[in-house]
Amino acid sequence: MRKVLFTALIALSCAAPGTTTRSESPDASTTVPPRESGGPSSQPTTGTAGIADAGVLFFFSGSKAGWSRLDAASGRLTDIGYASVSVQAETSQGIYLAGQGSAALLRWDGALDPTYDCGGGGFTSFNAAGACVSFGSHTGPGPLPITVFHTAPVAVRLPSDSRPRIVLPADWGAVGAALSPESTRLAVARVEAPYPTADDQPFRMSLWIVEADGVARLLYRPAPGRGLPLRWSFDGKYLTGIEARPGDSVLRLLLLEVASGQVTDLGNAPTLTESMAWAADGRLALVRGSGSVTWRDKELVVRERDGSERVLTPQGFVGFAPAWDPARGRLAWIEGPSGDGAGYLVGIGVGDRRVVVSNLAGDTTEIRCPGRVVEGVRWSRDGDALLLLCRRSGATSDVFELWLHRLNPPAAPTAVRVATGLGWDGYFDQQTGVAPSLSTSVAWSRALP
Repeated sequence: MRKVLFTALIALSCAAPGTTTRSESPDASTTVPPRESGGPSSQPTTGTAGIADAGVLFFFSGSKAGWSRLDAASGRLTDIGYASVSVQAETSQGIYLAGQGSAALLRWDGALDPTYDCGGGGFTSFNAAGACVSFGSHTGPGPLPITVFHTAPVAVRLPSDSRPRIVLPADWGAVGAALSPESTRLAVARVEAPYPTADDQPFRMSLWIVEADGVARLLYRPAPGRGLPLRWSFDGKYLTGIEARPGDSVLRLLLLEVASGQVTDLGNAPTLTESMAWAADGRLALVRGSGSVTWRDKELVVRERDGSERVLTPQGFVGFAPAWDPARGRLAWIEGPSGDGAGYLVGIGVGDRRVVVSNLAGDTTEIRCPGRVVEGVRWSRDGDALLLLCRRSGATSDVFELWLHRLNPPAAPTAVRVATGLGWDGYFDQQTGVAPSLSTSVAWSRALP
């Protein structure tokens, strides 16, 4: 099969959900019942006592090749079984998961629908409301010369639907798609004729908006070989995505206004899953830099609604993995010294990482994992707590732990370990410092009936 030049675009649009709304109002159901976990100590275990307010967490264990559910109130750890590996949305109905050519619905009580039907496409994406779209193909267009660019039909399924419905026919050339936050519009990346006649020629691509009435309008047609924006802002006014030219290793982050089609180049884009985050009020936090090495060439930038920008990371430091507080509009991110990588694994030099929390009005707080290195952060829905991904410095197995950090603790300790033995060692790139994502590998709710 011929190697397709837009592979990186598809991976980015599928792996990273739209800025995910974290619901904390579980709605129980029953599909496939969970089972109590047991087994050796290498399996996931709960942390210290006094973690009841951590709520319910789900996390995917690479070593077990399946999901686990932790009920912090009871300390009960339950094996859920295998399902798609990437969290795409968390709603009151449950947790929507996606993988290549697969999707699943995991209920907050642990019941699992492992074959949630989003359509016959090779790729699936969800919006924050749990609506899904399937598109594209595993196989690519086939050998040259290409006369028809074969693709699966584009299908959409809303949470209230019993099955998906086709909105674009087969062989329309759709290789990427994303539903708007309100689920009324669909952004579709399309490969168009004339097709390449040689392996080194780029594809001609375009971006279309399919309205609720089924009418498709051309929004943007870049030069051949470029990627297209496929991630929506909260208000549905903008799309963001990666621009990639053949032979050019530098990626660019694009901002595209849906109403006018105006395109703004936001600068170099790193190859990191968590490199940007939309706030509900329209602000955009983005990582500007190149490559995937986390300890160099990574500055954190906030773009305001009026288009002005400011850099949050000081000189000599890197910043990445931005996360907005859904309750108060604060921003948290991972920050550490920049350098050549020396000392990273043992937690010194570039490995001296911390969480920075800022209200963007001058007040900042640094938070660290006790005796460990912090590698990831996410907010609770009420903004009163943070979930931290902590790495044991110098460890060679069971590297990662989950910690709860309380921002307004009444009498309880500020930080407590919630879970260890996550089985994430194989998802840790020691050469770049890229750790598992708390947005796609963990689902979290602190509000239970």
